[in-house]
Amino acid sequence: MKNALWPKNCEWDKLLRTVEFDILRGGHHTKMTKYARYEAHGEIAYGIVEGDQVTQITAAPYEDYEVTDHAHSLNEVKILAPVVPNKVVAIGLNYRSHLGGREGPKVPEPFFKTTSSVIGTGENVIIPKDAITEGVSVQPEAELSLVIGKTAKHVSKEDALGYILGYTCGNDMSARDWQANDLQWWRAKSSDTFTPLGPYIVTDLDPSALRLIGRINGKVVQEQVTSDLLHDVPTIMEFVTRVMTLNPGDVVMTGTPGRPDNVKEGDVMEVEIAEIGTLSNPVVNES
Repeated sequence: MKNALWPKNCEWDKLLRTVEFDILRGGHHTKMTKYARYEAHGEIAYGIVEGDQVTQITAAPYEDYEVTDHAHSLNEVKILAPVVPNKVVAIGLNYRSHLGGREGPKVPEPFFKTTSSVIGTGENVIIPKDAITEGVSVQPEAELSLVIGKTAKHVSKEDALGYILGYTCGNDMSARDWQANDLQWWRAKSSDTFTPLGPYIVTDLDPSALRLIGRINGKVVQEQVTSDLLHDVPTIMEFVTRVMTLNPGDVVMTGTPGRPDNVKEGDVMEVEIAEIGTLSNPVVNES
């Protein structure tokens, strides 16, 4: 949309960026963009991924940015969690296959995961010492996750997708015994490293038409299409923003299907959405 003949920082350029985000993100723009957050030469940056290369941008993808001429091969950088969220909102019991015979909730059921539990692809998920000592079952939960692109409050279903920058893979690690027996889910869902996200943020996807796959050591343990969500993405956005402001960079995890298996030290977990990529994390015990 930019005309190279216009001054780089003119008001028209800023206006076009606003129009591109506010209108085209609403579903009329078909070009997908894949964003990465990465570390190279000791510095952390955001970039646009094309093929096996990432080209640095000057700011986070939900901010006004310019594309630089600084590029790296993906095998030369460390891919980090794709965003540093202010908050992570997760939705419980949002696939019928995960209900275990229970009645589905009539509205989305949000809970929080701490931002300190967020890690990226390739990083270790660490099972806490207390969980090991108590014999707690620890399971992954493959989830489609939303990254918010602009401030959202009192958002309607009709407008909801326009507030989403893009989509990423998420793994809502869960210590089941603590989840069942503690008054709150603070350690069951938010122990350090219990929120892997990544590998990338991809824009302009249809969140109702993605296939979500979870694997443990290469074996598929979860697989479902996102059209099976009990409460779809627009409904989640409308419900959450009735009472809570979602800020750019915040993450919303939309729920997990089926009944995943337990994991232990030495296992490798994967969450795959073909259009986004594969989030992969080894499991280790806290030393």
